[in-house]
Amino acid sequence: MKGLIAFSLKAASIVCLCGPMIAAPSVRAALGAEAIRLGAVLSLSGRGGFVGPLVGTPMKEAVTAVIDDKNRKGGILGRPVKLFIENDETSPSRAAAAAQRLIKERKVAAIIGASLVDSTLAVIPACEREHVPMIVTVPLVSPFNKWIFLLGAGDVRGAEHMADFAVHTLKAKRIAVIYSETGYGQAGARDFSASIRKIAGVSIVAQEGFNTSDASVTHQLERIKEADPDLIVLYADGASAAVVAKYYKQLGMATPVLGSHGVPTPEFLALAGATAEEYGWTMIGDRIVIANQLPPSDPYRKDLYEPFLRLMKERYGRSAALSVYEGAAYDGVMVAIEALKAAGTDDRAALRDALERIRWKGFVGPFACSPRDHQGAPEDNSAAMVVRNGAYVPFSK
Repeated sequence: MKGLIAFSLKAASIVCLCGPMIAAPSVRAALGAEAIRLGAVLSLSGRGGFVGPLVGTPMKEAVTAVIDDKNRKGGILGRPVKLFIENDETSPSRAAAAAQRLIKERKVAAIIGASLVDSTLAVIPACEREHVPMIVTVPLVSPFNKWIFLLGAGDVRGAEHMADFAVHTLKAKRIAVIYSETGYGQAGARDFSASIRKIAGVSIVAQEGFNTSDASVTHQLERIKEADPDLIVLYADGASAAVVAKYYKQLGMATPVLGSHGVPTPEFLALAGATAEEYGWTMIGDRIVIANQLPPSDPYRKDLYEPFLRLMKERYGRSAALSVYEGAAYDGVMVAIEALKAAGTDDRAALRDALERIRWKGFVGPFACSPRDHQGAPEDNSAAMVVRNGAYVPFSK
C-alpha cells in the first residue's frame, strides 16, 4: 500500500464491465432489463508502479470475475449488473473526485473500495454527504457513518488480537513498534499501543515511524536496537515492510519480529521472504494467505477459497494463489450483491438498510453490521503465519 515514486495517467479511467450475452432465455431477459449500477474506486497505477499490478489490478480482476459470473447466470433481481471502475492513481484527491463521478455521472447504487486506506478516507465524505452506501475493503478506524460499512474486524479489533498474541503467545514484555507514516501504519501503531497499555507488566519501550519515501530506516532501527526490546511489532504494508527487513538484516538484528496484517502479501514474500524465513519473523494476516495450506475439508478452504480460485482460473487462466486484495474485493462485491437481494431493489436507501441486516461469511471475516455498529466482523479471525520454504504457512510454537 505504500509508494515510492508517484506517476499519473491522463485522467482517472473508467471501465464499464458487464457480462456477455448468453443464449439462455432467462439470461437474455435479464440483460434486456435496466442495469443495476455498482461503482468501485481502485488504485490501478501510481506510487512507483507497484500499487496497480500488486493491489489495484487483482481487486479489479476479482470484482470483474464475480460480476461477469453473475451476469452469465441471469444477473441480480432479474437485471444485469454494470460495474464502473475508477482509477484513483493512488491519490486521495483523485479518489474523492472519482467518487463524485461515480455518484453524479454514473449514478451508482453503491461504491466498493478503495484499495488503500488514504484513498478510502477521501471517498467516505462524498458517500456520506450524497447518501450512497459504501462498502470499505481496507482495515480502517472510522467514526460511525450512516452510509459507510466496513469489511473485517477493523484496526482496533485487529490491534487487540496482535497485542494478545504478542504477550500471551510470544511472551513479550518489552515491545518496540515501527510503523509506516500512512493512515494504516499510524492507526495500527496507535491502536496496538493502546491495547498494550491495558496489559499489566508489558510496556512499549520504543516507537518509530518512517515515511514510505525514505531511502533508509537505519536510524529508526538503531534506536530500537538501543532500547533492547524482546519483540519488534511492524505495522506496514508488504513493500514498506520489505524495506524494514532489508535494514534489519544489514544491522545484524536478531530481535523477533511480529508483522501486522498488511505485511504477509505477495510483494513482501518476493522482496523479503528469505529474510523473514531466516530470522523467523511471525505475521498476523488474513486466512486467505494460508488457505491452500489448510486441510482440504476445512470449510474456509472448501466452501470459499477453492470455488473462488476456480472462478479466477476460468476467467483469467492463471493458477496463482489468491491474495488478500482479491479476497477483500470479492467480499466487497458479494456483500453488495447480498444486500441487493435482501433489499429487492437498487434504491440507495433500501440498500443501506439491507446492509444492516444481511449476514455474510467472507475472506476477511463475517459481515454482521447493525444499526449501531457498521464494523462488519465482531472479532478479528486472522491467523498467525510464518515463511517456510518460500511460502506462507500456519504458525506453530
